[in-house]
Amino acid sequence: MEELRRVSFSLKDLPQALELRNHVIRCVEAAAQENDREKREAWTRFVVVGGGPTGVEYAGALSELVRLVLSREYPDVDLGRARVILVEAGDRVLAPFDRSLSAAALSDLDRLGVDVRLNGSLEEASVQGVRLSSTAYVAARTVVWAAGIRPSGLIETLPGERSRQGRIKVDEYLRLPEHEDVFIAGDVASVPHPSGGELPAMCPPAIQAGKHSASNILRGARGQPPQPFRYVDKGIVATIGRNSAVMQFKRLRVRGFIGWVFWLTLHLFYSRRLPQPFRGAY
Repeated sequence: MEELRRVSFSLKDLPQALELRNHVIRCVEAAAQENDREKREAWTRFVVVGGGPTGVEYAGALSELVRLVLSREYPDVDLGRARVILVEAGDRVLAPFDRSLSAAALSDLDRLGVDVRLNGSLEEASVQGVRLSSTAYVAARTVVWAAGIRPSGLIETLPGERSRQGRIKVDEYLRLPEHEDVFIAGDVASVPHPSGGELPAMCPPAIQAGKHSASNILRGARGQPPQPFRYVDKGIVATIGRNSAVMQFKRLRVRGFIGWVFWLTLHLFYSRRLPQPFRGAY
């Protein structure tokens, strides 16, 4: 959808996030100068596509930003009528999590005023609004793409079998089959998950695979055989606004404020382990 590429915003790097933040502020400023009610509400209607961790976290944060922060900065705009719409093609948000945590996240989003629309997808997008698969048209000046990602175009130059998501299947050592001197890690690699499927395109698997690939490269330089990759599931966490999160670690399921405390503790722990130049970015 080339039109979607042109009009939507993403959250994959810092410049994109800054651009989106500035756009949201401009939308509220435009609403403050608009006399027509329908046009004013279109400026303060935000559509987020994708109910995974990125979409859920951003939808919750955006709702709180608009209602709790910008409402004080722009008292002339009735931001109580602002709407954040989260569109998810599946039957629940946070599909990688246990269903009980998905339900808890849905409840938290509803508490924050996020309009969650499940079993729907985006059919058309323009600067004026979007059309959903339910044929519903939503007038909105902001579309945020937080759904599936496409692997880097670099892998198009490489041979090898692809998974359904277009990622290259690797062997147990994270090597490109038939090219034992080429290691692949991160979002472009299709690595089997211990519980089935493939490892998600998320930071923890990429970090582990990257470190393991580097270790095997060094072992090869020393004339030692490579070691097979074994993914260690350290759990997954998603925040839903302030003071609330869901966390899953093996059989442990935590939600609400306690889940948020776990999330905050993990962030502080890993921030301390980062080199000084990267702490601000993390």
